[in-house]
Amino acid sequence: MTPARFWRVSEGAAAMTPEVDDVPFLGDSARQEQIERWLLVIASLAAALLAYVLFLAPANLDLALQSADGPKVAVLAQANGVVRRRPAGVPVWLQAQTQNALARHDQVFTDEHAQAVVTFSGGTGIELKEKSLVVIDVQDHTATLDLIEGRIYLHQAGKHPDLVVRLPGTDTQVQVTGGTALVTRDAVGAFHVSVLTGTAAVKSGHQKETLHAAEAAVVQEVQNAGKNQTTVHREPLAQDVGKDLSLGQPPQLLAPYPGQRLMLPTGRQAHLFFAWQRTLSQTFRLEVARDPGFQDLVYSRNQAVSPTPSPALAPHVYYWRVAALGVAAKPGPWSKTWSFTVASQTAPNAVAAPRVMPATTTVPAAEPATALPPLLTPPSLPKEQRIILPKP
Repeated sequence: MTPARFWRVSEGAAAMTPEVDDVPFLGDSARQEQIERWLLVIASLAAALLAYVLFLAPANLDLALQSADGPKVAVLAQANGVVRRRPAGVPVWLQAQTQNALARHDQVFTDEHAQAVVTFSGGTGIELKEKSLVVIDVQDHTATLDLIEGRIYLHQAGKHPDLVVRLPGTDTQVQVTGGTALVTRDAVGAFHVSVLTGTAAVKSGHQKETLHAAEAAVVQEVQNAGKNQTTVHREPLAQDVGKDLSLGQPPQLLAPYPGQRLMLPTGRQAHLFFAWQRTLSQTFRLEVARDPGFQDLVYSRNQAVSPTPSPALAPHVYYWRVAALGVAAKPGPWSKTWSFTVASQTAPNAVAAPRVMPATTTVPAAEPATALPPLLTPPSLPKEQRIILPKP
């Protein structure tokens, strides 16, 4: 490579004189090679970072969640649509899935057109409608929720835990007892409490309102003497309250489906599974009967979970239904009644049993035997020869 010439100006010199520098000059090809090396290094680092994000980071995050999570206090029983959860102390949102366990101070968020059901012990739970965000806590037999935004149905089964909703930004809380209520935060920050069944106690400072079924109230801040003050006022119950509620509703049956016919070989009995869509309750009563009125029960089981195996069922028409168990194991509303049939059929190569005629029936006498060609039948015999068994 030819050394590059640089013009240097010596102090006191009147003219510039060229001198040979000892640093070689990089041509275009050498510079291109150096750029390519740096690009290769950058691409390698990017690939390593991507591999970490895809494979190592999730595993480390799971380990962090396992170590950070406290005792489980609730379960995500249903997650329809995009539902996210953020465990306490974790800066990122995770995709929620059905049967995810929830710890204290976990957050649950439902996206547009999504909904979720969170259950606590004893049949108590909440249903989050779309665009709702809550913070969950359970302590001293009380399930406490912070409603940040959206609308939630609350269902308290009449036993522990108690169910309380705190309204952030106010000193108000709502306690639901033995029933179902809807709490909504509107666009201006006001909270609307509507009671479908049971009671709801709304406490705000020194003010307290007890709402019963078909009653409603609004909690909002107003300015009084230059200060913000939270007030509670009763309001008419909206007509659409409860129309999109699934809490406390009868279970939806899945299988065996209506009119299903199960064919079994002769002498065999059916063993199948009963399945239904889970609701807020964790346990159910399953009944199977030979009649639609469920007077002739062949199977009745409490504490059933979906799916539940059946006992051996002989050929017959059966009817079945399911109800969620509430307080003191009392069944709630029954599901629809579905029927199915267990039938027997003869095996393809089985020999049919002989038909037995009454003892008084006689077979016409045959004519005297004569020499007949093979495979011919005397004309005096009937086409179907029947066997007569002696009396026992």
